[in-house]
Amino acid sequence: MTRDKAKQKSALSADRVCCAVAACVLSYLAARLIVSDFSHWHVPLPAEATALGQVIAVACLPVMVLVGFGMRTRHRGLVLIGMLGGLAALWPQVLS
Repeated sequence: MTRDKAKQKSALSADRVCCAVAACVLSYLAARLIVSDFSHWHVPLPAEATALGQVIAVACLPVMVLVGFGMRTRHRGLVLIGMLGGLAALWPQVLS
């Protein structure tokens, strides 16, 4: 194996690790925003709405991590999770 191929292989694995970390962070932020949106959604009973948001976020978090990391096209999943997080961040302003 030549040195060029060894460098390409190590760069590829480092890129995959960075993509996996970014997918986990973006997915966590999106799930956190979903929980905060649910707490604002039902004002008379915020504790029950927050519990429902937590259940949905816990169910969606592994799916979001897999989508963020596992798309075939490079960084398409990260963009998709970023758009979901942006939508979750803007949702309380839309409802108001």
